[in-house]
Amino acid sequence: MHFTKIIYRIGILICFLFLLSTCKKQNLFGVKIKAVKSPFGEGIEGIAYKIIEIKEKFSLNSDLFGGNNLKYKTIKFGILEKSSDYQIIPFYGLNRGKYTYMIQFDFSALPDEYSNYKSSLGGAMLDEAFCNETNTFEIYFQKEIKNLILHYKNMNCFDENDEFKYKQISLMDKNEFKDLNTLTWTVSQNLQGCADYSTPPGLSKSGISVFQWEAKKNNIITSDIDTFYNFKDSLILEIFW
Repeated sequence: MHFTKIIYRIGILICFLFLLSTCKKQNLFGVKIKAVKSPFGEGIEGIAYKIIEIKEKFSLNSDLFGGNNLKYKTIKFGILEKSSDYQIIPFYGLNRGKYTYMIQFDFSALPDEYSNYKSSLGGAMLDEAFCNETNTFEIYFQKEIKNLILHYKNMNCFDENDEFKYKQISLMDKNEFKDLNTLTWTVSQNLQGCADYSTPPGLSKSGISVFQWEAKKNNIITSDIDTFYNFKDSLILEIFW
């Protein structure tokens, strides 16, 4: 009888340990998102999202012969607020090897001026963490700018030996100014003499145009940086020196 009780208690302990080992402990994860219009960083409306849990399922057929044995489940969905700040989307997930998570964005309901994004879906795999670098997203939306003209003019021209050269870069947000030295610039051809030249009207994207230039007149060299915000059609960017 005593032996039977021992076996019974051992059996209960084994069952308890089994249940404990298979318990699905959920952890709090998070995604940090900023979705804004370029160049002024205003919030944008109409971005839907969903958090997808991907579970690797055991399948004799898939494991032996290959194939897809993943199960996808939407565990959270919603629409981002119209905000210029970061938004945090918390969610609970399983911190176990057979579970991974991804976020998917749907841009189909964006305003018409951002129609070039409407047919696209954005998304990325997530870390099992709360708002770390991998789980942080900055999305900048650029609209098409029509009839943009660049006007170059040598003010107070000295002679035909005057020289002007510049390099240009396009930014989506003013926060990128701190990285100017690490970004790739487009270098122009030199302009000579008493230049007064305008480009034909062209297409561009909303953003910030930065021109870093150097001018030489009468063997005197001056330099400066001009910054322009491209936000509407028919803008004329005047680069005068």
